[in-house]
Amino acid sequence: MPKQDLTQDRLHELLHYDSDTGLFTWTNTNLHKRTKDKPFVGNIWWSRKDHKKEPSDDKKYITIQIGKKRYLAHRLAWLFVYGWLPKEIDHIDKHGMHNNIKNLRASTHAQNLCNTAKYSNNTSGYKGVSFHKPQGLWKAAIISNGAEYQKYGFSNPKEAHEWYCLMAKQLHGEFARTS
Repeated sequence: MPKQDLTQDRLHELLHYDSDTGLFTWTNTNLHKRTKDKPFVGNIWWSRKDHKKEPSDDKKYITIQIGKKRYLAHRLAWLFVYGWLPKEIDHIDKHGMHNNIKNLRASTHAQNLCNTAKYSNNTSGYKGVSFHKPQGLWKAAIISNGAEYQKYGFSNPKEAHEWYCLMAKQLHGEFARTS
């Protein structure tokens, strides 16, 4: 577990967390002054932080500043509920703004990567599927624990994707994302 400088008890003193909505409210709004870069929404303080510098909503996260340090809200939610922080936290629905506790799960980096959407430059329309020019047929490929699994010779991308889905569920379990 990574070293944490904020404890569950201290977090409970400062904030209230609604596990159904995933929103935080200050227990004492006088602790924090409203400024241009620290807006309050009611008494909910938040900031959209685009960590990957990409425009899609699933790459955005809510950050909360406590003292001079900014924290990712999903990490605070986990600490608030469970009292410890895993190395990574996966948003099950892949939407970084949805921080209700049922949408969060502890994960390794590899597990978190399994739960990614298809690449934006995908031309087959299916995750893990591409056209194999030498054969003139479709192929499916998936990576697990550093090993790549591939199957060639599909007549259409849908068939290749069916193989990909079976392998994803087998190799990645609950972290498998097939679209």
